[in-house]
Amino acid sequence: MSRTILVTICAAIFLVQVVYGDGTGTGFDYSEGPHGPEHWGGICLTGTRQSPIDIVKSDIVAENSLEPLKTQYVPDDASITRNPTNLQLEVQADPKIPFGTLTLQKDQLLDNSGQRLDGVVFDPNTTYTLGKFHFHAPSEHTINGQSFPLEMHLVHSNTAGTKTVIGILFKEGAENEFLAEFWNFLPNLTTTPNTTIDLSKLPLGSSYARYEGSLTTPNCSETVHWIVLLNDKITMSTAQIAAYKKYFPNANNRPIQPLNGRKVVMYGTFPSNFVDSSSSSSARTSKAASSFWIGLLLSGLIYNSIKSLFTL
Repeated sequence: MSRTILVTICAAIFLVQVVYGDGTGTGFDYSEGPHGPEHWGGICLTGTRQSPIDIVKSDIVAENSLEPLKTQYVPDDASITRNPTNLQLEVQADPKIPFGTLTLQKDQLLDNSGQRLDGVVFDPNTTYTLGKFHFHAPSEHTINGQSFPLEMHLVHSNTAGTKTVIGILFKEGAENEFLAEFWNFLPNLTTTPNTTIDLSKLPLGSSYARYEGSLTTPNCSETVHWIVLLNDKITMSTAQIAAYKKYFPNANNRPIQPLNGRKVVMYGTFPSNFVDSSSSSSARTSKAASSFWIGLLLSGLIYNSIKSLFTL
């Protein structure tokens, strides 16, 4: 075997592994290195309903059948876990008694023609329980290309394993009373149990966008009903932003993913002071799409190298 051909094959295989990753959902990070978002494997790379997305006013379809969010959140004890990239809160006292529930009415799962959104099959159980929430900074979702200092994900699940995640975008402004309840625990390096969290202090507002997407971390499973609040009144202070950045200095937001023809529907009104943009989401493509083509090119390189080997 020619040494040149052998080196070419080995290099190509290595590069394919870097691009596609292992798809296991472990060992990932948000850097530009080999474990960063551009190299997450599996459905993170090949999926067509990935999250997050840029929510563009001109692309949103107003949906008359949608209703206000029906949430019932109650104060509960939570454990606060601080890891190198994130801050997560989970139900502590009794996992069977969650922070509360989110109920999606059947009409909210249909468009005006009676068709299920994007052909996704919904489980008949439309009550989702909230067991944990976490943060991304800066925000993962953007609105008209506008990013926010912080995004909070309220992760709800039903008995079938389907998830509904409410994304809450925080603007810089007045201090947030809800965040103040546990922001003082940021210096802790280990889990802090028995902290009472009251989600009722967080004003959700009435307007939101809905679309079908995925988890924003590996394995990027496309089993998430996304609800992104269109509320420009949710703020956090400069001091609260600085406190978070002190302990989480590195960004942990996945890049924007292609919409790929998905429908984004809206309930309520689009806030007038969100920055408007004349460009559509179709003009903004993810680097993940580029990784897909790189993978194809590298696969071709392997094929040609092996073909050359057997023709010697």
